[in-house]
Amino acid sequence: MANICIDPGHGGKDSGAVAYGRKEKDDVLSLALKIKELLTAQGVSVTMTRSTDKDITIANRTALANKEKCDYFLSLHRDAFSNSSANGSNIYIYSKASDATKKKAQTIYDAVIEASGFRKRGLIMGAANFNDYGVNRDTVMSASVLELGFVTNESDNAIFDAKNDAIAKAITKALCSIVGINYKEKTEPKAPDNNKKVKYIVQAGAFSEKKNAEALVKKLKTAGFDAFINQIDG
Repeated sequence: MANICIDPGHGGKDSGAVAYGRKEKDDVLSLALKIKELLTAQGVSVTMTRSTDKDITIANRTALANKEKCDYFLSLHRDAFSNSSANGSNIYIYSKASDATKKKAQTIYDAVIEASGFRKRGLIMGAANFNDYGVNRDTVMSASVLELGFVTNESDNAIFDAKNDAIAKAITKALCSIVGINYKEKTEPKAPDNNKKVKYIVQAGAFSEKKNAEALVKKLKTAGFDAFINQIDG
């Protein structure tokens, strides 16, 4: 069974980016739990680095994923900048990542951009201000850090909220594709058609002689009823 590690960034005392009364750690945890539910429904095993608001070091996050022999590691984050006009989404991978790792990250990123409409900031090998993020460097499986818009940008926050379910589903489908799982859409039970007309059939009699049946049909029609003969063999 495929096993994917979902890493909601930050947690506990580390809130991550904070703006407009919201915290990065809360946004990514909520999204991560949605992704976990969707992946589990597809038969994928999910390892969460945290499922609650708690502190966990980078070393512990990567050690957990390595111990569980996960097939992919996805770290969820939201960006921040002093200038509130900064916006958009990007994805980071290890600076020495293979072409295969790059392709997997691109699959996730393209799905997120299509589902959300975030401005494309692209795929980056390395990190924003230094060589590599620890979660990308220290995991033995393919990994990426996905930035889902800027907490410091109100438009990105609106996208994150309005498109949350679509983003979760897009990430889930991309992850399934990466680990070779054929994503199956959940089929909702068909609602009854309340506008469908119902007809009731009343049988007035059954005869072994056709002439008797014809006589009853004639009588019913004379009385104003719509009548016909239905022949039953056997």
